Amino acid sequence: MDLSPLLQSLSSVEKRYGRSIVDIRRQMVIWEEMLSGEELFLPPFVVDTAGHFSCRYISLPQPREFSSVFDLMKLLSTYRKYNVSVGIDLTNVGFSKSEWISFLMLLEATIVDWRRIWITVNALTENGLALLEVLRGRKANYLNLNLLVSEELFSLGPDDEVSVPGKEITEIKKLRIRDFHLLFDSVRRSGVGMRFIFPGIKQLQDAPALGSRRIGLEGGVLLYPGEAVPSGRVNLLRFLKRGSVGWDFDWERLSDRIEHSVRLLDDLIDLNEFYPAEISSNVKRLRRIHLGFAGWAQCLCYLGIPYDSDAAIVLGKKLAKFISDTAHKASWQLAKERGVFPAYRSSLLEERHLKRRNISILSGLGQIEEEEAGGVCPQNSILDGKAQGVFALFDEVSRQRGFYSEELVAFLRKNTSVQGLEYVPEDVKRIFVVAGDVGLDWWYKMQSVFQEHWDGLVDISLRGSALDVDGLKKAVLFDAVAVRFFPMQVSFENEERQEKKQAVEFDGLLTLPLKERPEVLFGSTIKVATACGNLLVTINQDGGGNLREILLRLEKAGGCVSSHLETMGKLLSICLTKDVALSEIVDALKEINCSSVGWNNGRRVFSCADAVAQVLEKKISSDRQASRETGTVSLDESDISIWN
Repeated sequence: MDLSPLLQSLSSVEKRYGRSIVDIRRQMVIWEEMLSGEELFLPPFVVDTAGHFSCRYISLPQPREFSSVFDLMKLLSTYRKYNVSVGIDLTNVGFSKSEWISFLMLLEATIVDWRRIWITVNALTENGLALLEVLRGRKANYLNLNLLVSEELFSLGPDDEVSVPGKEITEIKKLRIRDFHLLFDSVRRSGVGMRFIFPGIKQLQDAPALGSRRIGLEGGVLLYPGEAVPSGRVNLLRFLKRGSVGWDFDWERLSDRIEHSVRLLDDLIDLNEFYPAEISSNVKRLRRIHLGFAGWAQCLCYLGIPYDSDAAIVLGKKLAKFISDTAHKASWQLAKERGVFPAYRSSLLEERHLKRRNISILSGLGQIEEEEAGGVCPQNSILDGKAQGVFALFDEVSRQRGFYSEELVAFLRKNTSVQGLEYVPEDVKRIFVVAGDVGLDWWYKMQSVFQEHWDGLVDISLRGSALDVDGLKKAVLFDAVAVRFFPMQVSFENEERQEKKQAVEFDGLLTLPLKERPEVLFGSTIKVATACGNLLVTINQDGGGNLREILLRLEKAGGCVSSHLETMGKLLSICLTKDVALSEIVDALKEINCSSVGWNNGRRVFSCADAVAQVLEKKISSDRQASRETGTVSLDESDISIWN
């Protein structure tokens, strides 16, 4: 890749700050070495656009009312071409359910398949709960949510209640913790990525005059509304060196490269072009930069240290402090050359008598992905070539220890974990692990080590099939700024359950084998008057009360309509065997229009499909009423009202 346009732009910034031609040329050589040698990763579009737009993370100005949503969509459309991660703070808007629906429809039309958008709302307000209810049962895998919550929420029992303020000052509603958990899980089932943020943590208020940072994005970035940040990642693997006693970090070279990385990112701030002007103003006032680090878990493989060990924690503390001290010193040196950031007088740094060029420097570790656990398969290693990847290291170890084989190589190209291989020595298994091999407590401990020195967000990532309250409590104990939950479609499954499912990928959705039909089912038949005649809808359940089968028949036997209805019934029955929520079926069929409209007991029936939806809707309502009377919870969580 041609680095000349970017380096030329950076040299103009350096010249603007008064550096000599000799120093600038020397600086350009160093930056070219860092970028071409993959010591520092920059987003590809930074180089492609010669630095004219170099921020990978941006938060848009906060809309105050629904009418400003259209301007918001224009901004989203403008920044979409850069494939940036965009955040929107909607904590202070008072959208109704219908306005939330309109907002999501506009969002879908604007962003298409773009999945890097984060919306922030207060979880326990009427506004936030209205959004969650709208998302329940709605396919929204393009969206991620930051939910602001109090740590005290997770000390309550499932039957306890919390007060939720309404739109009016005097309006207070009660919400059961159990119902909030069910609502949360139901939204995750819709494909939404979700994160709890604890706004009371001091790290979120580095500029108190601006309030709290509430917009969490990818990569551990926390921003105020109307702010952006240039980003880069130092590749730790490039700073390993092999000595007579094994591998170790080249601490001196790492320190030098961190200093040059801070200077480069600070220069990128001056190359940004933003719209509207509010964003440019905030960027220049705060001069926040996002310096991340890649390859920590892979480095542990080279060093021969298990990720889930006290030795890894000790080294992590040393590395985190070293990185933090070096980066902050580099920012202090820049402040001596160029001055502190303009908003310094109203920041926490002034209170601590610390002068820096940038209000914050280090990002969080971000979410834990499989490649961050030292995976041994090629796609899990970050580098090949000079520094070698983890796969190359594993290949070397397997040959030295005598368990190398072509079958092993073939296995690793399809699988990530070696824990189940008997012929791989136990000490090797301890070193070469992937995310699923490491206990959650060790993730917490390692994240906590870096959180102590980091300016940004450290996500604790949970992938369970339901809201893990115990996991949340542990995360709070380890001072996590945020806890992220992945959509249920991509959640980890244990190996035994995966074998039973034998899931296959089809059209982007996870499809499961059909459940075997019991020999005997119990059901009832409902007659619905339609324009085509009386439609007979038979709903069959198994002995456990689970819906298993839907049969459709017109009283007028034969014909094309009857064949279509039989087909619809069989397809709906398949949906039930795949655990598709009944509410999703109702939403899909409801108000589908036919050329002829009928009436049933005073209610308009738009089509046979709409008639089926009406029958199923009554079934949902009756089941919900029965569960309330018996004190049990409906099997279809998405149909439970969150309000008592």
